[in-house]
Amino acid sequence: SRRSPTFLEATSTAPQCRMPVGLDAAERPAQELSMCLVNLPEDARVRLAASGPQGRLVNVLRRRVSFLEQVIGRLNLQTLFAVEKLVELLLASGQQEDAEIYLQKLVSGRIDVFGEAHEDTVKAQRELCGLLKDMGRLSDAELMFRGFAASCEKHWGSNHPHTLMSLVDLADLLESTGRQAEP
Repeated sequence: SRRSPTFLEATSTAPQCRMPVGLDAAERPAQELSMCLVNLPEDARVRLAASGPQGRLVNVLRRRVSFLEQVIGRLNLQTLFAVEKLVELLLASGQQEDAEIYLQKLVSGRIDVFGEAHEDTVKAQRELCGLLKDMGRLSDAELMFRGFAASCEKHWGSNHPHTLMSLVDLADLLESTGRQAEP
């Protein structure tokens, strides 16, 4: 059977990134670490998040996101990528409230950069809807699912897979609350 790489194996093969010049010497190690961590395979990041030092790892990625937002802006692709990876770690470590904040940033940024009809935007919106449902915020989730379904129908029509999946998600939510979806 094929085994997953250890943390050291994964980080030693991760692509190297160049650091922006002018970083404070105290900030440099955290930025270098976060750049390596962002490039880790997903299974290695999830294992790290669940293995104990997740608080430190999450804090490093929070600082990285904050740094990128300040230096290159919230709408830069590298910033959006770092936010996405931070959301993954927050969710893997059970920090749903914090994940929601960053997921909202991600959705907003992707809408601004790519538009509502982009695959990455749709993925983030659907994830946010599901997170609200998982958090028990069913009225917020229903509102978001309805808006998402309407957006999918507007952009792709009523028979597109995104539209159909959004309607299935809405129906599942309504069913879980004891209500039925309208025809």
